[in-house]
Amino acid sequence: MKITVCLVLFLCLHNTIFTQNKCDNFLDKKIYNIKMTDENSLTILDEIASKYNLKIGIEISPNDSIFEKSSEFYEVKDGTVKDVLDVFIKLHPQYQWVVKNSLINIYPIRDTQRESILDVKISSLSIEDENTHEISYKILNHPDVLDF
Repeated sequence: MKITVCLVLFLCLHNTIFTQNKCDNFLDKKIYNIKMTDENSLTILDEIASKYNLKIGIEISPNDSIFEKSSEFYEVKDGTVKDVLDVFIKLHPQYQWVVKNSLINIYPIRDTQRESILDVKISSLSIEDENTHEISYKILNHPDVLDF
């Protein structure tokens, strides 16, 4: 009985330690010879996610300039996944990234007073004989919501 309990405890601890190390180390994976621009930044993140089996979620604001072209670029010659994420933020300073539950989340920096779309105050909205799809469309495309 003691041996079984010790073995189960060892396997649980080993699995926890192994998983934690795996999660902590994915930002340290080596990246070589990346030239990131505004135009290719999302493509590069997609390629890195595929190559290293990473989970990257990106929230893009509808009225964002993330797809606008500029001549600015950064190179990562001998770096890490973290370095590439930091370069993305240099190109798009209105964004930030955070890791939560092994997922890299990239999202627009928001007003600290308004963390959720549910907190958006809509100045005025007219609804007349519209179905739920039409109402949803009106709300999501309302200037107050788009400014969020």
